[in-house]
Formats: sequence, C-alpha cells, structure tokens
Amino acid sequence: MNPAVAACSAVIALAADGVTSREAVEQVAAAAAGAMGARAVPGMALAAVKGGESAFAGLGVRDADGRPVTPDTRFYVASCTKAYTALLLAKLAEQDELELDDPLRAVLPRFALADEEAAAGITLRDLLCHRPGLNCGAAVFLDAFTGEITDERFFRFLARERPSGRCQYTNTHFTLAARAAEAVRGEPWQELLASELLEPAGMTRTTARASVAYADEDCAWPLDRGGTGWRGLRVKSDLTMHAAGGLCTTARDAATWIGLHLARGSIGGRRIVAPETIEETMALQEKSAEEEGGFAREGFGLAWNVGRFQGRRFALHSGDYLGYAAKIVVLPDEGIGAAVLANSDASRVVQAAALALVARMVGGTVPDELGWLATQPVPVRAAPTVRGATAAEAGAPLESCAGTFRNDDFGTLALRIESGRLVGSIGEYPFELLAGGAGSWRLAFDGGARESPAQPSFAEGRLAALEVHLLGRPIRFGREDGGPPPAR
Repeated sequence: MNPAVAACSAVIALAADGVTSREAVEQVAAAAAGAMGARAVPGMALAAVKGGESAFAGLGVRDADGRPVTPDTRFYVASCTKAYTALLLAKLAEQDELELDDPLRAVLPRFALADEEAAAGITLRDLLCHRPGLNCGAAVFLDAFTGEITDERFFRFLARERPSGRCQYTNTHFTLAARAAEAVRGEPWQELLASELLEPAGMTRTTARASVAYADEDCAWPLDRGGTGWRGLRVKSDLTMHAAGGLCTTARDAATWIGLHLARGSIGGRRIVAPETIEETMALQEKSAEEEGGFAREGFGLAWNVGRFQGRRFALHSGDYLGYAAKIVVLPDEGIGAAVLANSDASRVVQAAALALVARMVGGTVPDELGWLATQPVPVRAAPTVRGATAAEAGAPLESCAGTFRNDDFGTLALRIESGRLVGSIGEYPFELLAGGAGSWRLAFDGGARESPAQPSFAEGRLAALEVHLLGRPIRFGREDGGPPPAR
C-alpha cells in the first residue's frame, strides 16, 4: 500500500452512489491545493467523467512566468503513452493489417535476441502485456534521454539481450511493438497514432511532437521549486518522444480518451474502434498482482494495469518523468474515469488526486490522502550550483578538450565552452562537467541528480577520447576529425 495511505487515519464518508463529476472535481481541487503547496507542485489539471458528463479544473501555474493551468494546457504524460500505442496496434489488428498472436517476426523479420528460441516465439500480444520481460537499457537510454536511437542501433542492441521470461514492465516492449506498426504501414508511429486515433476522436491537442507542444503558449513546462520561485527543467525533444513515452495531452483530451473507452470505441456517435477491441485492451492478459495506492492490480491488459477498485473493474496507467507525473483511470462498468496531470515529480499527489476523484464518484469511503500530504511539506531545495569545469578543474586548457566525440553504439558526445566553463551533451541529453584534474572527471546530468564517472585520454596536447561509465559499463567516445565547436 502507498505509505501515505497507510499513514492516513482520516477517511471521507460519501453517499453510496457518489457525487457528480463536477462535484468531484470541485471537492478534489479544493483538497489538492493544500497538498500542492506542501509538496511543491507548481501546476495540475484534473478531469472527471461520470455518466457521460465531464468536468475539469486547472490548478497552479504552467510555467516559470506564473501563467495559470487550464483544462487545455498540454502536459507531457510519459508512460501513459503506452495505452495509446496499444490501442493503435489493436486497431490495426482489428483491420487485419497484422495479428497480435502471430510471431513478431512475421512483420519484423530482422528482430533477433541472444536467445533464438525466445525471439522466434514472441508475439505482439506478449509485448503489449509485458509478458517476455525484455528490457534493453541501452535502447531505452537512447530513446528516452539522448535521442541517438536508430533502427540499426535498436536491433543491434536487442540481438545482445535475453528476456527474463517473466512479466516485467519495460519500455522496450512498446518501442519494439511500435516498429511493427511502422513496418506494416510504412509510416512513423506518431503519424499512425494521429490518423487512426487522435484525429478521428477529436483529440486535437494531443501530440507526439514535443516541438508542437512546447511551441504552444498553453503548455506546461517541467518545473522545480528552488529558492524563491520556480525554475524550468530539461524538456523533451522530438528525438526523445518514443512510443513508450511520447505524448503530450490535456485534461480535456484525456476526458475524451476516457470517454472513448467508456463508450466502447465511439465518440459522439462515430465509431473509432470496435467495442471488442476496446474490451480486449482492458481485459486481463497477464497476471502480475500489485497494490497501487488503493487500486488492487491483478495484472496487465494491453498496456493498461487492470484489477479491482473497491470491487469494481478498473484500467489505469501512470506516467512519470523529470518534472512530470500523470495518471489516467477508467472504471468501464461504472461509466467513470479520471485523469490527473502535473508539471512536477509529484506522483504521490497525482495518485492521491486520482484516487479521490474516482472514490468520490463511486461513493463509499476514501482515505483523505490529500489532506495527509498537505501536512507533510517537502523542504525547498537549493538551485543546483553545478556550472561546468574551469580549465584548472579540468586539468587542461578548455580549448584542448572541446570537440565532438563518437561511439558506434551510443552516438555523439559533444564538449563545448560556455562562459569560460566546459559543459556538454550526449545527443540531446545535456551534462555539466565536474572535474578534479586531468584524470578525475564526472558528468553531472539533470543538475547533479545523476552522475557518471569519466576517464579522459589526452594525445598531442588535446583530448583524444572520453570513457564514460554508463549503464553499468565503460563506453568510449573517440574524437572525430575536425576542430572543436565554437565557444559560446
């Protein structure tokens, strides 16, 4: 059980038949405000659906300038993307463009693993319910952080992997499944998702393009509280938006997504997918029991976590990434659903708000977790002071270190001079250099949230290579020909 729920003794008693979606949103919004203040959550959007009626609330701010969250504010929803990808694959199967139970190699003949028997038997259904336990950390790192993934690298990485053979939640299952959709249609998964689901359902503010989302004035930027105000964090790019975690949506569009499932594939009388397809995605496909803050998961449907909430069938998915948290819940037999989106690492508050919305609409009792969280403030963290290495700290002139370095598997590492200090990036993933001399470097990612040791090698008076310890092993980036990038 969620520790906050276990620690909370107060409960809220409700009418047996619950409240309307509007009443639920009003009550939860009021309760969430205190929790947001205590837990340093800048902004949050709520959506509740019951009996065909939707209600919304925008709480807090969407950016460091203090502009308010609205029901139409775009939030990155991370792994909630998986449920959309799964429904896309299920619709293609409905249209006889592929078969969920055929071997994956029927549409991806180049797919290989270190375990040939496992590779030959894995199906799309296996992937969509996390059955194989196939987790390729290198592919995930390039997909989600650096953007340096290519199909050549992706399949080369997989050919070195052995699946665990037991149910395990991973991004790899979905980035692999999306490649099957791309293979049968010859289009990127982003375009397929838009043409097959988003546009027909009218989810016009849901996008798999970070460039579209962040160019929008009404977009929630990832924020962190440091010192006297909010500061922006690293944002996603088009290259790091992938089929396991690559969508931005709004509270209003999330309600449409929920409504599509409650209406078994129809929106406004228009059939988008067959009722049987919707039911299949929310049906138990693989057992994997776990308690998640009041939701008793029995296992996985096609992407969805499925189980029982106070005896009622549910399907839910969560999403968490630097500066974002989201949860979407559907109670298909009750005509109820809820979505909570935040621009902060606020999974506990998001979880509590989603639980409160659903519980209020269902009726009965619910632990007052939001009230409890409001009494548990988090300390204000000082803004990171890491700013890159000086020449003295690097143990060498910065001009001799700056340049572009490559690794066949992991792509490009760039070192450049900014304001007299050495900083860099691996693909789209920026870092600052922490150095204690020529032989002792460390790369600090996300303001020091994670660090990687690095061993520089010098030749003929300049940095020839940098060996970085990533994913549990040293990875060597060798200097490319050509001069260093210009100082900024």
